[in-house]
This record gives sequence, structure tokens and C-alpha cells, in this order.
Amino acid sequence: MQTRPLTMKDVASLVRTYGGILGAIEYGVRSEEIADPEIANAWREIERQYRQMSPNLSVVARILHKARAAA
Repeated sequence: MQTRPLTMKDVASLVRTYGGILGAIEYGVRSEEIADPEIANAWREIERQYRQMSPNLSVVARILHKARAAA
């Protein structure tokens, strides 16, 4: 995403801009880009968890979309 490490202020701005941590991850913010090691480690864990739950999120979103269309 960027060539310089992201500061805490950068990360906070991206999270706000993209509607939260998951939005920022979907946008492309990666733990490797974050300068602060503590938040980078936590972000890495969230990325891992997101990859695990992503298929289930897609299933739920698809079913809810169908339910809205049928209403």
C-alpha cells in the first residue's frame, strides 16, 4: 500500500476513513506496513482471524441479501 511505515496516526486515519478495522484490512492495510510493533502484532492476528471468518461472512451476507430481496 505505502512505501513508508504507517504511524499510529496513519492507522487511526485509515480505520476511520474505511469504516473500521475490517474495512481498513479489506482496503489493503497490512500488518507489515505498521511501524508500531504492538499494533502490528495485534493487526496480524486480526488479519488471521478475518481470513478464517471471511467465508462465513460471505454466506451470511448472501442469505441476508436474498431475504431482503424476497421481502
